Amino acid sequence: MTVPKIGSEPRADVTPSALITGATGGIGRVIAERLAQGGYCLTLSGRDETALAKLASDLAGHHTGLQIVPADMT
Repeated sequence: MTVPKIGSEPRADVTPSALITGATGGIGRVIAERLAQGGYCLTLSGRDETALAKLASDLAGHHTGLQIVPADMT
């Protein structure tokens, strides 16, 4: 199986997915937004559950599947 590259067209037979840590700010948020726009199923993780819920709401129109996992990865 070939792994789709970021920015490539998703394969018709596979829904691409990604786990993004630090998703509520900076590079993590930008990556989450871009992958959501590309149709990826996302698992978003970060320390701030309220910020994760807000991000999930902001991305609601773009994703095919999304879950949030509040966690401190330090």
